[in-house]
Amino acid sequence: MIESESSLYSGFPKGTKHKNTSNSSIPKKLPALYQRYFATLIDYMFVFACAYSVSIYTTVFNEGSAETFIAIIAALFIYDALLTSKLCTVGQLIFGFRVRSHKNLSRIGFALALKRTVIKLVLGIYSLIAILFNRQRRAVHDLITETIAISQKDVQ
Repeated sequence: MIESESSLYSGFPKGTKHKNTSNSSIPKKLPALYQRYFATLIDYMFVFACAYSVSIYTTVFNEGSAETFIAIIAALFIYDALLTSKLCTVGQLIFGFRVRSHKNLSRIGFALALKRTVIKLVLGIYSLIAILFNRQRRAVHDLITETIAISQKDVQ
């Protein structure tokens, strides 16, 4: 099998080595599609669980109101963008990866993380499917915002 074919199919097993020929600063271990998908799912469930807990014990959210929906969506945007830019989300922590700038592997700022979150939420699963078709396992939201998900072991 040629190298480009092997890199296309190497995205499934956790922790597999990734051969990269385009940019030597990119780490060789990159998270697989299932890790990225389940990390996102965990993050969304975490935000909704927190919102539900707040709604049970307080009167902050009125049942079924537009304000409740808007508050939960806003919390999701802020949670994802803030934690991705400063630390890592719960899902990223569990699956052992971090989001960094593709150019120099530095942390991304809040504004860029917010843009990335908006694109990820708008495109949904379609954004993650792109991971199967590119060598650096970057989703559409990563390509647009020039970010990359890397193993936490490769974070400086």
